[in-house]
Amino acid sequence: MMVNAPKTEAGLPAVPDEVVDAANCQAGGDPREAVRGLILGQTEIEARLSKQISAGYVRRRP
Repeated sequence: MMVNAPKTEAGLPAVPDEVVDAANCQAGGDPREAVRGLILGQTEIEARLSKQISAGYVRRRP
């Protein structure tokens, strides 16, 4: 977890080049595929977490 990581000029957490290279390598060296995979992963995590949130907490029906 990089909660207290230094920030980039854009205000985003700085990520080591090795981590970026690993994501790119997993996508066969295609940066667009790497970004696509990361976005899909985030979408899946968001969907899983939204199912775990209490219906009363977010004021919606279960």
